[in-house]
Formats: sequence, C-alpha cells, structure tokens
Amino acid sequence: YHVEDANQPLPIPDRQYDAVLCVGGLSASQIRAQPALKEFIRVTKDGGLVVLSMREAESEYTAEVSRLVTTGVAEVVHEHSFVGIETNQEVHHHIFVLRALGDDNSEQSAAQYNQARSPFGVKEILGFVRPGDVVLDAGCGTGQHARYLAEVASKVVGIDTDSARIAIAKEHCQDLDNASFEVASVTKLPFEDGSFNLVLLAQVLHHLGGKDVHSAETSTSLTEQCERAIAEAKRVLKPGGRLVLVTTSREQRRKAYWHFNLFPQSAWERLDSVWSLTEGVWFTSLMEKMGFTMTGNVTPAESHWIEAQDEKMVRLSLDPGWRSTDVAFALLTPDEMSQFVAQVEGVLGDGSAKELINGALAGRASHGEATVYAYDLKSE
Repeated sequence: YHVEDANQPLPIPDRQYDAVLCVGGLSASQIRAQPALKEFIRVTKDGGLVVLSMREAESEYTAEVSRLVTTGVAEVVHEHSFVGIETNQEVHHHIFVLRALGDDNSEQSAAQYNQARSPFGVKEILGFVRPGDVVLDAGCGTGQHARYLAEVASKVVGIDTDSARIAIAKEHCQDLDNASFEVASVTKLPFEDGSFNLVLLAQVLHHLGGKDVHSAETSTSLTEQCERAIAEAKRVLKPGGRLVLVTTSREQRRKAYWHFNLFPQSAWERLDSVWSLTEGVWFTSLMEKMGFTMTGNVTPAESHWIEAQDEKMVRLSLDPGWRSTDVAFALLTPDEMSQFVAQVEGVLGDGSAKELINGALAGRASHGEATVYAYDLKSE
C-alpha cells in the first residue's frame, strides 16, 4: 500500500500496472480529473485497462476522458451507466473502461498541430502592432504568430501551457534575437506589472476551464478563468496599452467550419456557452469593468487550416492526432465522438465530402472563421 495524493503527479514509474481501478475517489469528487486520469494512464502498461466510476453530473471527468481519447493516449473499450443509492437518494453514475495506448504523445500532437495549422490573421493583427512595441503572445502555441510579430516589435515573449509546443516555438524562432518563449498560463502570467505595450490572445479564451496546474487558484469555471486571463493581461500592460483578441463566434462556427456541422446536437446544447464565451452582455461588461475600450475589429479571409479547401481534410479527421489540433474535439464526450466519426464515415462513403467543404468555404467567405478585436486600456 502507498499513501499518495492522486491530485498530484504520482511518484510511480511509467507502465507499472496491468490495470488501475478508481471508483470511490472520483464518485466522491475527492480526486480531480487533472492530472489524475492522465497519471492513471501513464502508470498502466500498454494495452492495460483503467476502470473509472464517476457521477454522471461530474462533466469534468467525462471531458478529460474525451481529451485522452482525442489525443490518442487511450481508447474507450466499455462504458455503462447505472443508478446508485447515496443517502437514500438515487444518483446516476457512469463507468468507463479505458485501454492505455502508450506514452502521452504531446510531442507528436504538437508537431501535427504545427503541420496542420497556419498563422491566422497575421496582417490584421500586425495592423495593431506599433514599431518598438514589447509584445506578449499569450497562448502562443508553436510560435507561428510570434515570428511575424518579431518583424515589427522590438521584443516578443510567447507563453503556452504546452511544453511540447513551446519547444517547437523555440526551434521555429531560434534565428530571432528578439523572441523568447516559456511555459506559463494566461491566468497567472510570470511578468511584472506594466511589462508590455500589447498582449495578444489568439484563439485562447475558449481553451480555459478545468484545473489550471500553473495557477494556485482552484476554480475550474470557464468564465472565472476568462476573467482572470483578462485581468492578468491588464496587469502586465503598460498604461494605454493594447489587448488584441482573436475569437470565433457561434455563427462563424456554424457557417465556416465543416466539422462543427457534423457534431451531434447534444454537443451544441452542452457547449454553446463555451463557443459563445466572448459574445453578449457578460463579456462586454467584463471588458468595460477591466477598463478596455474596443478600437477596431476585422475579419480575415483566410483559414486556420492549411488544407481547408481539400476533401482530404475530412478524411484526416478520422485520425485522433489530427483531431488533437482543435480543442473542440476534446470537449466531446466519448459517445459524441463516436457519433462524429460515424458522420465522417458517412459523408466519405456517400461522396458528399466535397459538398461539405464547399459549404464551409461559402460560410468562410460570408462570415469568416474568426474575428480580430483590438482594445485600448484606459490610462488611470
């Protein structure tokens, strides 16, 4: 027996067990989804099983299972729902049986992301950057934007929570003497107040939510973490500094992204608050409260994906590695992911993939895939 905290990385070597069983801790919410589920997979031998029992209401766990499946670390071999009795009340539970597929392939996932995605809205973003600016690319990914920012700015600092993507960013920009990168979170920036003239958050805010291992804060709320990210951007900006956001609206997801049209309705109903985070009164009020005034917005014409006009992209979506390049897939439940895969196989089988891509191209022409927003910070 070992006394260990499953909410911390386990002091156990990789691939030690044929099976890992966790039923009580998850059901009582004593063990958080991150990093526990990933750790359970890590210490399980390739092909071994991880058995998890949880309350169905605890979506944190099902979301993490989906993320592990999406990134190719595990596969669901069995799942089952049942009703248990707790303190004389019926409580719905869910069991997952996962098969470990090997190492966490974060390096491979980062490489696939870099190969599949192109830097979106570069010209539009640079329109808000001034010569000599010190710029923070917060959530920089593999550094695709940073390289262009460094052509105008005097200094660019990129941060991301994914160490594998940071490694690629460093290699990608190794010839630049005014660009640097480090692992950090947008909700807890490791910089002094007033360090930057401009902060860029390009397609970052909807990635928030869940446990943030880089922050001491315990909240997993998407809106609370979004508010912290905006507050941190404000803190590190110089007086009169600028914040540039790149975000995708609900309508843009519906019109300009072919794969969202194959997501089951249950995903839309469950995730609409995530995909419309920056729309509406709540976000407008937040920006006003933080002292930001919108000074401009523009919708680029290009795509985030290199092969966006190719039917090959539809077939690529059957690959878990390719799906790991879009966080939206990690938000699907295993059942919703199965429905999506079945839909993809259907359009490939009946020859309608081209029609699907053409519909997305028309949607991109009319709505764009995302919009670049610029805000000025009021001088206090």
